[in-house]
Amino acid sequence: MDIIDFEENTNIKISDGTAIKVKLIPFVLKSILKIKKERLSEKEILLISNDTEDIIRLTLNLAKESKFITILSDNQNFFSALEKKVLLDTGLVVHVIKNIKNINKYDIIINFKDILISKNEIKGRKIIFDLTRGRNKHIEFIRKDLFIANDFLLKNPKKVICDNKNFSFNNTINTGLYNLLYDDVSLLLTHVLIKNNRYTLKDACDLFLNKGLIRSNFLKKP
Repeated sequence: MDIIDFEENTNIKISDGTAIKVKLIPFVLKSILKIKKERLSEKEILLISNDTEDIIRLTLNLAKESKFITILSDNQNFFSALEKKVLLDTGLVVHVIKNIKNINKYDIIINFKDILISKNEIKGRKIIFDLTRGRNKHIEFIRKDLFIANDFLLKNPKKVICDNKNFSFNNTINTGLYNLLYDDVSLLLTHVLIKNNRYTLKDACDLFLNKGLIRSNFLKKP
């Protein structure tokens, strides 16, 4: 059963799982960079802010290991408070901008906001997380070579018991459904979702982030 089926059959609106994604992103980044034999501390990170608690939590977690974090926000009160909190809690000075002048200076882009990013602006092997429920799908479909992850799949603990077979769940479920069923229990990542296709982190690195990228790969189904 997928989320659409579940919502139609139960009249329950599924969470988009943002809180779980925020918890997973630092782990996913470190895992990807470990595969690539690179360090998070050496990477430039851009957070496109929606000025919520999610941004605060993610920034604080990333600041524990990252030296270069830039926040895109035009909310003076929000980013002033965020700057002070990050400095006080971690000792890191975050850089705040109101406009993106050169998106390609960043190695990692985490997008929380409905902001138009031109497909032609993005160059190189970027790691991009789009947490906007697919508002930038025009980039995904036109630029199939980009690593744009919009969700993660987690191992299903199967603690939910239901007699109705129509409400059985797969061995892996996305963050929104996981958040609804289990809230905050042990998170066991199995795959990353890129353009609605599932990949292990190793496969995703090989396909989207390796220097020897073969463009014909994007004509194949994973």
